[in-house]
Amino acid sequence: MPIGVPAVPSTYELDEDREEEDEEVEWVDIYNRLSMERILILCSEISEETSNQLVGLFVYLNAENPYKEFYFYINSPGGSVIDGLAIFDAINYVYADVYTIAAGNAFSMASLIVSTGTQGKRISLPNTRFMIHEPEGGINGSAPDVSLETNEILRIKNLVFQLYHECTGQSLEHLKNDIYRDFYLSADEAKNYNLVDQVVQEGDIIDEMFINQKIEDFDNDNLDKIFETRRV
Repeated sequence: MPIGVPAVPSTYELDEDREEEDEEVEWVDIYNRLSMERILILCSEISEETSNQLVGLFVYLNAENPYKEFYFYINSPGGSVIDGLAIFDAINYVYADVYTIAAGNAFSMASLIVSTGTQGKRISLPNTRFMIHEPEGGINGSAPDVSLETNEILRIKNLVFQLYHECTGQSLEHLKNDIYRDFYLSADEAKNYNLVDQVVQEGDIIDEMFINQKIEDFDNDNLDKIFETRRV
């Protein structure tokens, strides 16, 4: 039996000024609620639909506030290379830092998306599995079509090699030796490969996000008061 996606209140902050307990509350889809906090989720195969949704969110939220960090959770088997590259470019387009947080699986194109997060903020949960490999594509049609398609596949293949090289620092020769087949890595192996920067427990990420949010909630005067109290 499939699990339904729950609706949640549009805000989780307690409103102490609310006079009536039965005051109407706006309920929204949980993923919409998370996106309001700049927490984005990729938990399916990468397709045109998921790519368009995520690119749209990155563009909109960047326009709304170009300085507030994103937290991008990824649990995906991969999918379309072209649609994945659109997400890859969106991450690099926005001004703010992007935490990429791999949870579950980061296979194929999803592993490249994880690796393009802001340096130092590419995170894996401890039991995440990674897999990198060459882009795949079928070829059929007339001889001229096959020739054009072959050239395009080679172009995309070389592009993916180059992007992995830029994100991980691995040499192109090393990458080609690894990626010609399905190459699986544990979270710690992905860190050693420089796909991610840290392997952490779930609570560590939540705590860091909570602390960052609380700091943003204070203005400079409040921070001055805190530091003044500590000095005393």
